[in-house]
Amino acid sequence: TAADEFQKKFKFNLIKKFQCLNGLMLKQENRTLLNEIYTELYITEGDNGDVNKEHEVKQIEAASRRNPTEDTPIKCSDIFKPLPEQDKAIRKNVLTKGVAGIGKTVSVQKFVLDWAEGEINQDVHLIFPLPFRELNLMKEQKLSLMELLHVFFKEMKGMDISRLEKVLFI
Repeated sequence: TAADEFQKKFKFNLIKKFQCLNGLMLKQENRTLLNEIYTELYITEGDNGDVNKEHEVKQIEAASRRNPTEDTPIKCSDIFKPLPEQDKAIRKNVLTKGVAGIGKTVSVQKFVLDWAEGEINQDVHLIFPLPFRELNLMKEQKLSLMELLHVFFKEMKGMDISRLEKVLFI
């Protein structure tokens, strides 16, 4: 179908964008493939969602004193799957937080790359990784969601995604 062809092209474009660290396509011999250097982050469920501006060393010290049952480690690829003791189908909101440089952006790149390469979450029809640094520069502009998607994903022009059941915006 046209939707399948679009998804295939869309995934191909995401692979090109995210296969190298920070999307940099340098000379063949200088590029760093994300799949070769990625290290899983420690992701947990159970946090209250407050953004903590402390240095991560202090956060680790505090976490070591906390009751271990408060946080449940989750693999990045399983972030939308229910935990074994839960009946819920999926999480609807996920908050990434932490001090600069701990890998939040790279973790998102890896998540999107794994989806585009057919490794994880194939029940999701489309994933739109929206670049927050660029979005912050557009604060004054009034755009609909579709207009915003067209700014960052030119291939979206003319595509109707309203019938798709699982679309992820990051």
